Amino acid sequence: YTRREFESCLQVQERIVQLQPESPAEWRDLGVLLLLTGRPIRASEVLKQLLQDFPEFSDRNSVEGYLKQAREELVQMIK
Repeated sequence: YTRREFESCLQVQERIVQLQPESPAEWRDLGVLLLLTGRPIRASEVLKQLLQDFPEFSDRNSVEGYLKQAREELVQMIK
């Protein structure tokens, strides 16, 4: 996928989250797309909130991995 395609996907995913705010998988996907489109700050916010709001989410380990990746990207941006 190209960055432009990920941007389009991000717009769709933001709408899906509005329609299904109770779905942790949709929030996870939003966080991933934010990472893929170079928005680690917002991705980190979304993923942290996901873990807080859905502590029993079955894909928690993946979310924690994406959150770690977002933090690493933030560190790289600061350097």
